Amino acid sequence: MKEQTRKLLDKSAHAIRAARLLLENDEPEFAAGRAYYAMFYAAEALLCEEGRRSRGHSGVHSLFGEQFAKPGRQVPSLDACRVYAAASGRLWV
Repeated sequence: MKEQTRKLLDKSAHAIRAARLLLENDEPEFAAGRAYYAMFYAAEALLCEEGRRSRGHSGVHSLFGEQFAKPGRQVPSLDACRVYAAASGRLWV
């Protein structure tokens, strides 16, 4: 695994922990934001491992669709990828 991929997965895991804490403290709106970022960082990690990179959210959304969602590729934790695709407004799977 590439070092940058590992860093992005660590960020994703941190965002999940933050989302859980926010939910436990009755802050669902803020928890949803952290959950979105957890999925975003995970999508970035998948793209990074494929040698693809984008600077912004819309670029990550597009590349994710091109690389994983549209072709119907099997990727680790595909359910999480489907959630990300739906959250980004690009549900192709």
